[in-house]
Amino acid sequence: MVFRGPQTRPVVARHRGPLHLFILLLAPDALCWLTGVGADRYLNRICPLAAALDDSWQAMALDVLHAPTDEDRVKQIEKFLEPRWHAARLRHRAASWGSAQRHGEWSRAAVSRAHIFTKGRSRRQRERQMRTMTGWSARALRGLARVEDALLMATHSTRPRVNWASIAAEAGYADQSHLCRELRRYTGFSPQQLWRCVPNEQALWVYKVWFGMSGARECDTGALPADRL
Repeated sequence: MVFRGPQTRPVVARHRGPLHLFILLLAPDALCWLTGVGADRYLNRICPLAAALDDSWQAMALDVLHAPTDEDRVKQIEKFLEPRWHAARLRHRAASWGSAQRHGEWSRAAVSRAHIFTKGRSRRQRERQMRTMTGWSARALRGLARVEDALLMATHSTRPRVNWASIAAEAGYADQSHLCRELRRYTGFSPQQLWRCVPNEQALWVYKVWFGMSGARECDTGALPADRL
Protein backbone atom coordinates (compact mmCIF):
# COMPACT_ATOMS: atom_id res chain seq x y z
CA MET A 1 0.00 0.00 0.00
CA VAL A 2 1.57 3.25 -1.14
CA PHE A 3 0.84 6.96 -1.07
CA ARG A 4 1.61 9.14 -4.03
CA GLY A 5 1.54 12.90 -3.84
CA PRO A 6 0.72 15.41 -6.57
CA GLN A 7 2.83 15.14 -9.72
CA THR A 8 4.24 18.01 -11.76
CA ARG A 9 5.83 15.78 -14.40
CA PRO A 10 4.92 12.67 -16.42
CA VAL A 11 5.10 9.34 -14.60
CA VAL A 12 5.91 5.96 -16.14
CA ALA A 13 5.17 2.74 -14.22
CA ARG A 14 6.48 -0.67 -15.24
CA HIS A 15 5.41 -4.08 -13.94
CA ARG A 16 5.92 -7.73 -14.79
CA GLY A 17 2.98 -9.99 -15.44
CA PRO A 18 -0.68 -9.47 -14.48
CA LEU A 19 -1.43 -6.61 -12.11
CA HIS A 20 -4.55 -5.54 -10.21
CA LEU A 21 -4.50 -1.98 -8.86
CA PHE A 22 -7.11 -0.26 -6.74
CA ILE A 23 -6.58 3.50 -6.46
CA LEU A 24 -8.29 6.06 -4.26
CA LEU A 25 -7.85 9.40 -6.00
CA LEU A 26 -8.38 12.54 -3.91
CA ALA A 27 -7.98 16.17 -4.87
CA PRO A 28 -4.88 17.37 -2.98
CA ASP A 29 -6.66 20.24 -1.22
CA ALA A 30 -9.40 17.84 -0.06
CA LEU A 31 -6.73 15.54 1.36
CA CYS A 32 -5.16 18.53 3.11
CA TRP A 33 -8.41 19.41 4.88
CA LEU A 34 -9.20 15.78 5.69
CA THR A 35 -5.82 14.96 7.21
CA GLY A 36 -3.94 18.20 7.88
CA VAL A 37 -1.15 16.89 5.64
CA GLY A 38 0.21 19.53 3.27
CA ALA A 39 0.28 18.29 -0.32
CA ASP A 40 3.57 20.12 -0.91
CA ARG A 41 5.36 17.71 1.45
CA TYR A 42 4.76 14.85 -0.98
CA LEU A 43 5.16 16.62 -4.31
CA ASN A 44 6.50 14.12 -6.88
CA ARG A 45 6.97 11.52 -4.14
CA ILE A 46 5.83 7.93 -3.67
CA CYS A 47 6.16 6.41 -0.19
CA PRO A 48 4.63 3.71 2.02
CA LEU A 49 1.15 4.68 3.17
CA ALA A 50 2.29 4.40 6.81
CA ALA A 51 4.87 7.15 6.20
CA ALA A 52 2.21 9.64 5.08
CA LEU A 53 -1.13 8.99 6.84
CA ASP A 54 -2.17 8.05 10.37
CA ASP A 55 -3.36 4.74 11.83
CA SER A 56 -7.02 5.27 10.92
CA TRP A 57 -6.19 5.65 7.23
CA GLN A 58 -3.90 2.64 7.36
CA ALA A 59 -6.65 0.54 8.97
CA MET A 60 -9.09 1.63 6.25
CA ALA A 61 -6.56 0.70 3.57
CA LEU A 62 -6.11 -2.76 5.10
CA ASP A 63 -9.88 -3.27 5.07
CA VAL A 64 -9.92 -2.25 1.41
CA LEU A 65 -7.01 -4.56 0.62
CA HIS A 66 -8.76 -7.58 2.12
CA ALA A 67 -12.26 -6.82 0.80
CA PRO A 68 -13.51 -9.58 -1.56
CA THR A 69 -14.68 -7.34 -4.43
CA ASP A 70 -14.16 -3.84 -5.80
CA GLU A 71 -17.74 -2.98 -4.85
CA ASP A 72 -16.94 -3.86 -1.24
CA ARG A 73 -13.79 -1.76 -1.46
CA VAL A 74 -15.78 1.25 -2.60
CA LYS A 75 -18.23 0.77 0.28
CA GLN A 76 -15.36 0.61 2.79
CA ILE A 77 -13.95 3.88 1.46
CA GLU A 78 -17.31 5.63 1.47
CA LYS A 79 -17.99 4.49 5.04
CA PHE A 80 -14.62 5.89 6.09
CA LEU A 81 -14.65 9.17 4.17
CA GLU A 82 -18.24 10.35 4.54
CA PRO A 83 -18.16 11.43 8.23
CA ARG A 84 -14.66 12.89 7.88
CA TRP A 85 -15.61 14.92 4.82
CA HIS A 86 -18.77 16.16 6.53
CA ALA A 87 -16.68 17.35 9.50
CA ALA A 88 -14.12 19.01 7.21
CA ARG A 89 -16.82 20.95 5.39
CA LEU A 90 -18.28 22.14 8.69
CA ARG A 91 -14.86 23.42 9.75
CA HIS A 92 -14.48 25.37 6.50
CA ARG A 93 -17.98 26.60 5.78
CA ALA A 94 -16.74 29.69 3.95
CA ALA A 95 -15.33 27.59 1.12
CA SER A 96 -17.32 26.20 -1.76
CA TRP A 97 -16.77 22.46 -2.25
CA GLY A 98 -18.98 21.81 -5.26
CA SER A 99 -18.20 18.94 -7.61
CA ALA A 100 -15.75 19.49 -10.46
CA GLN A 101 -15.90 17.40 -13.62
CA ARG A 102 -12.64 18.70 -15.09
CA HIS A 103 -9.24 19.69 -13.77
CA GLY A 104 -9.78 23.28 -14.87
CA GLU A 105 -12.94 23.57 -12.78
CA TRP A 106 -11.18 22.15 -9.73
CA SER A 107 -8.05 24.33 -10.10
CA ARG A 108 -10.07 27.53 -10.39
CA ALA A 109 -12.09 26.54 -7.31
CA ALA A 110 -8.88 25.68 -5.43
CA VAL A 111 -7.43 29.13 -6.15
CA SER A 112 -10.68 30.68 -4.88
CA ARG A 113 -10.54 28.59 -1.68
CA ALA A 114 -6.92 29.60 -1.05
CA HIS A 115 -7.96 33.25 -1.28
CA ILE A 116 -10.79 32.68 1.20
CA PHE A 117 -8.53 31.00 3.74
CA THR A 118 -5.92 33.79 3.45
CA LYS A 119 -8.29 36.75 3.28
CA GLY A 120 -6.56 39.93 4.37
CA ARG A 121 -3.09 38.43 4.02
CA SER A 122 -0.34 39.14 1.54
CA ARG A 123 -0.02 37.71 -1.95
CA ARG A 124 2.99 35.66 -0.81
CA GLN A 125 0.94 34.10 1.99
CA ARG A 126 -1.82 33.23 -0.47
CA GLU A 127 0.72 31.59 -2.75
CA ARG A 128 2.18 29.64 0.19
CA GLN A 129 -1.33 28.47 1.14
CA MET A 130 -1.93 27.42 -2.46
CA ARG A 131 1.21 25.27 -2.48
CA THR A 132 0.33 23.70 0.88
CA MET A 133 -3.15 22.81 -0.32
CA THR A 134 -2.28 21.52 -3.78
CA GLY A 135 1.51 21.21 -4.13
CA TRP A 136 1.28 23.59 -7.11
CA SER A 137 1.48 27.32 -7.61
CA ALA A 138 -1.62 29.12 -8.89
CA ARG A 139 0.23 29.89 -12.13
CA ALA A 140 1.13 26.23 -12.69
CA LEU A 141 -2.46 25.15 -12.04
CA ARG A 142 -3.70 27.64 -14.61
CA GLY A 143 -1.16 26.26 -17.09
CA LEU A 144 -2.33 22.70 -16.54
CA ALA A 145 -5.96 23.77 -16.92
CA ARG A 146 -5.07 25.43 -20.23
CA VAL A 147 -3.47 22.20 -21.49
CA GLU A 148 -6.66 20.35 -20.58
CA ASP A 149 -8.74 22.97 -22.41
CA ALA A 150 -6.62 22.56 -25.54
CA LEU A 151 -6.99 18.77 -25.58
CA LEU A 152 -10.73 19.03 -25.00
CA MET A 153 -11.00 21.46 -27.89
CA ALA A 154 -9.14 19.01 -30.11
CA THR A 155 -11.33 16.05 -29.23
CA HIS A 156 -14.60 17.98 -29.45
CA SER A 157 -13.78 19.84 -32.65
CA THR A 158 -16.08 19.12 -35.60
CA ARG A 159 -13.36 19.92 -38.15
CA PRO A 160 -12.12 17.04 -40.31
CA ARG A 161 -8.52 17.81 -39.32
CA VAL A 162 -7.10 18.85 -35.95
CA ASN A 163 -5.59 22.29 -36.40
CA TRP A 164 -3.24 22.78 -33.45
CA ALA A 165 -2.37 26.36 -34.42
CA SER A 166 -6.04 27.32 -34.25
CA ILE A 167 -6.52 25.45 -30.97
CA ALA A 168 -3.43 27.12 -29.46
CA ALA A 169 -4.85 30.55 -30.27
CA GLU A 170 -8.30 29.67 -28.93
CA ALA A 171 -6.87 28.22 -25.70
CA GLY A 172 -4.86 31.38 -25.01
CA TYR A 173 -1.34 30.33 -26.01
CA ALA A 174 1.06 32.75 -27.63
CA ASP A 175 1.45 30.40 -30.59
CA GLN A 176 1.54 26.72 -31.54
CA SER A 177 5.11 26.30 -30.25
CA HIS A 178 3.98 27.54 -26.84
CA LEU A 179 1.25 24.88 -26.76
CA CYS A 180 3.74 22.17 -27.76
CA ARG A 181 6.22 23.13 -25.03
CA GLU A 182 3.61 23.24 -22.29
CA LEU A 183 1.91 19.99 -23.30
CA ARG A 184 5.27 18.22 -23.44
CA ARG A 185 6.13 19.52 -19.96
CA TYR A 186 3.04 17.93 -18.42
CA THR A 187 2.58 14.80 -20.54
CA GLY A 188 5.98 14.05 -22.07
CA PHE A 189 4.42 14.24 -25.56
CA SER A 190 3.85 16.87 -28.20
CA PRO A 191 0.23 17.29 -29.39
CA GLN A 192 0.96 15.32 -32.55
CA GLN A 193 2.65 12.45 -30.68
CA LEU A 194 -0.11 12.23 -28.11
CA TRP A 195 -2.79 12.21 -30.79
CA ARG A 196 -1.05 9.42 -32.69
CA CYS A 197 -0.13 7.24 -29.70
CA VAL A 198 -3.25 7.28 -27.52
CA PRO A 199 -5.45 5.01 -29.68
CA ASN A 200 -2.85 2.23 -29.80
CA GLU A 201 -0.87 2.52 -26.56
CA GLN A 202 -2.53 0.78 -23.62
CA ALA A 203 -0.28 2.68 -21.20
CA LEU A 204 -1.97 5.94 -22.26
CA TRP A 205 -5.47 4.74 -21.38
CA VAL A 206 -6.03 7.63 -19.00
CA TYR A 207 -5.96 10.13 -21.90
CA LYS A 208 -8.47 8.07 -23.83
CA VAL A 209 -10.79 7.95 -20.82
CA TRP A 210 -10.36 11.58 -19.76
CA PHE A 211 -10.49 13.24 -23.17
CA GLY A 212 -12.14 10.62 -25.37
CA MET A 213 -9.19 10.80 -27.74
CA SER A 214 -9.81 8.43 -30.64
CA GLY A 215 -7.15 9.70 -33.01
CA ALA A 216 -9.52 9.08 -35.91
CA ARG A 217 -8.89 12.46 -37.52
CA GLU A 218 -5.71 13.72 -39.13
CA CYS A 219 -3.67 16.57 -37.73
CA ASP A 220 -2.87 19.83 -39.43
CA THR A 221 0.71 20.54 -38.38
CA GLY A 222 0.61 24.09 -39.71
CA ALA A 223 3.93 25.88 -40.01
CA LEU A 224 5.59 24.18 -37.04
CA PRO A 225 8.99 22.62 -37.88
CA ALA A 226 8.97 18.82 -38.01
CA ASP A 227 11.49 18.49 -35.16
CA ARG A 228 9.06 20.28 -32.81
CA LEU A 229 6.16 17.89 -33.44
